[in-house]
Amino acid sequence: MSLSMFKDEHQEKANNLLNQFDSNTMQAALRVAEGDFSKAATHYFNNAHICNELQYMKNEKETMDQIVRQMKAHGITP
Repeated sequence: MSLSMFKDEHQEKANNLLNQFDSNTMQAALRVAEGDFSKAATHYFNNAHICNELQYMKNEKETMDQIVRQMKAHGITP
């Protein structure tokens, strides 16, 4: 996999997770308005998992950026 493909897939996955986060937040608000706190809690719990995944992806990107910087410092084209 090329670096640009990795970046594109990474960005697409992040966008999908953020869209899912927004949807969960909206669904949770609707469930609270309906008085269904159990389902609202489920949506918020799912958002916690999304936050964890986004943090993992951020760490992964930082690692890739570090590798690219080291490659460039040694005259290697990533």
